[in-house]
Amino acid sequence: MMICIRIVLGLFLIAKCSAQITFMLQNVTAEVGSDAVIPCIYETVGLEGMTPTIRWYAQQESSRPRLYVFVQGEEGSTFKGKGITRNLTIGMDGSLIIPQVTLADNDEFSKLVCEVDFASGGQAEGPLTFGVYSFPTTEPVTSSDLIEFESSVEKVIVGSCESGSGYPEPVITFYKGSELISSDSGDEKVNEGGANDFLNVFNSGIIKTSKTDGTTSVKKTLSIPLSKADDNVQFYCVVTTTMGSESKMQNATMPLFRVKYPTDKVTVMSDSNMVEIGDTIMLTCEGNGYPEPSITSFNEGTSSTISVTVTKEDNNRVIECTATNPTSVPVTGSYTINVNYLDTPMITGREIVKLGAAFELSCASSGNPQVSSIMWKKNGQDYSESNPINVASAAFSDQGLYQCVATNGDKTATQEIEVTVNGLSVDNKEEIFESIDSGNTAEMICVAEANPAPSFVWARVGSEEEVTEAILTQTGMTYTSTLTVGPLDKTFSNVKYTCTVSADGETVEKSFTLPEIETDKPEKEILDKSGSPTAGIIIGILVALLVVAIIIAVLYNKGIICNKGEKGDENAEDIAVEINKDDAANDDVEAARKPEDAAEPEEDTRLVNGNGDQ
Repeated sequence: MMICIRIVLGLFLIAKCSAQITFMLQNVTAEVGSDAVIPCIYETVGLEGMTPTIRWYAQQESSRPRLYVFVQGEEGSTFKGKGITRNLTIGMDGSLIIPQVTLADNDEFSKLVCEVDFASGGQAEGPLTFGVYSFPTTEPVTSSDLIEFESSVEKVIVGSCESGSGYPEPVITFYKGSELISSDSGDEKVNEGGANDFLNVFNSGIIKTSKTDGTTSVKKTLSIPLSKADDNVQFYCVVTTTMGSESKMQNATMPLFRVKYPTDKVTVMSDSNMVEIGDTIMLTCEGNGYPEPSITSFNEGTSSTISVTVTKEDNNRVIECTATNPTSVPVTGSYTINVNYLDTPMITGREIVKLGAAFELSCASSGNPQVSSIMWKKNGQDYSESNPINVASAAFSDQGLYQCVATNGDKTATQEIEVTVNGLSVDNKEEIFESIDSGNTAEMICVAEANPAPSFVWARVGSEEEVTEAILTQTGMTYTSTLTVGPLDKTFSNVKYTCTVSADGETVEKSFTLPEIETDKPEKEILDKSGSPTAGIIIGILVALLVVAIIIAVLYNKGIICNKGEKGDENAEDIAVEINKDDAANDDVEAARKPEDAAEPEEDTRLVNGNGDQ
């Protein structure tokens, strides 16, 4: 509020000016017995340095008595209004103080006015409300005459709630659990005297009883239609007393009551919903309805609780329970046992497979919950996530230990199968040697992949003797038989050898054909081309012996190595004989090197001693 007034020559003139007075009053409440402090709050503009006079008034229907006048710093100008009998005081800031308030103060001071007067600067006033409250100091009391009721579509009184005395008047509401129930509970009756009896309360719906101190107590009945939804349900009484921003809420539980209704549902419950094979579960049968139903049949008995030790066969087993009460027909409920299990997988497929044949491995398993995945391992390593496994042509590398791994939930089960691949594989293409020199050897290699281990038989075509000099080696399922023949001469020309391999009921033959063995090449060419160190050594020894013999003969002829005489003659003859023998040996070697049709000129191989004797 803003008022601007100027006084000119004794006349009140309203003129525009810059002074402002703005009130910021707040309503005040106080509890019985407390000192109420009621401030006069305002703001000014353009009135700096001026001291106002604050006046408090009580706004009544036909009058407005002045309660107090206050001028800050001037005690002589501060005083209580005439005719005011209530012991009021004033605060240092002009706040009105009502000591030890009572409910009677609500009649005299419920509406107050604060006036601020700056004399020539102008004046203004603002209203506010004041209230004294007395909240109940005792807890609500609930009661009921009955604990059993028949179902009814009409309203039935099921209890009552009475508040303590308070001001303003307490308000009672009812809740079903957390659900607010309509406050329409019947007629209202005000009792100016003492409390009514319980029957009067039930007949009236709401009874309010006024006390001599100005407070009021309230008693209210709970009247509702009844159904099975109300049976044994907790109802609440809530008492609320409010003045301004102050409020007090009190809760009380209503007495529990039962509502008669027929059994229409039977429930079977387990102490464990997912069980393992071998677990023991407890099953409990319960039926609704009031009075309490009786069990007529529960797993061939009448007890409300049974125990079951489960097996795999109990999965999806249904156990029924039948119950009834005096107002119903028999009602049946059931429970389905849920067993958590995983069967060991079953593998179908051949354990022995023929080399090159197609084969399939299939794995199946069942469980609860259903099998979520099946994967394969081979020799301990991940192999395939496909099921079944299909191999179009079995190889020896497909042989091994296969493992099927089935999974459902947190369970895993495995099964194994050992697959063996049997058969024989030989490259039976004939091998023909291009050329081999006389004196060399020929190496023939026969290789087979087989399971079980194969047998090797070597033979020289045209000969009845079995060849047994072959050497056998093995790497995994690969077997190698090596036959070496020689030194080769003309008798080996165009000879054929066979390697016969047998395994798993199969037989394969591989042949090797030697070339024409050449024996008519000159000695020097043979020496150059021969790869045999033995032939070279023999020829070298023969040449050395020939040279030594010649040297001895020359020395003997010159008489250097012996004297003339009989003895010398004998030595010379012996030496001549030895030289002749060596020459004859050399002649044999030369004859072996030359072609058969070459004519060898005759030579006189006789040696002459130093005396001219032969």
